[in-house]
Amino acid sequence: MKTFLIILCTSLFIVSCEKTKKDKKNHISKTENGNDIPQEFILRKIDTIIEYNIEDISSEGTSAFAKYKSGIIKSVDISVYSERGQFKVQYDFCDDNISVLEKKYGYGEKLITEIKSDDDMILLTEIKYEMDIEGNPVNGNKLPNERLDILNELKEVVPFKLLLNNLD
Repeated sequence: MKTFLIILCTSLFIVSCEKTKKDKKNHISKTENGNDIPQEFILRKIDTIIEYNIEDISSEGTSAFAKYKSGIIKSVDISVYSERGQFKVQYDFCDDNISVLEKKYGYGEKLITEIKSDDDMILLTEIKYEMDIEGNPVNGNKLPNERLDILNELKEVVPFKLLLNNLD
């Protein structure tokens, strides 16, 4: 009986020291750009939204909210802030093409401190166009001259694919 208890305790000790699938989830994954992905996005294989800050577009700031489905980018909503207004750019990704909607807003006669919501801004222009993943026009269309060309800056910061570890 004493031998049986020793074998049982030793077996339990050995089994408790082995790595489990739960331990495997603690590994840090990387984006295709090599940046770490926060662990809370890795532990659950669900759709997610990640906010990125894009430098060198505007001195007032530029933020991008990338929406991913199963680790693949589906859309990005970008806000470019300036002292005279704001640009909102929406990229919708479908296969190798991007549908783009750009809206330019002004503050009108209001001071920037008086702007409390999007309703306080005035829509100045709105343009729609399509391009490929390299920024070239598709379907023989021309890209608008007045467009806000920030695709290259976006591609430097925002990964189009999250590389997830095998967590199963």
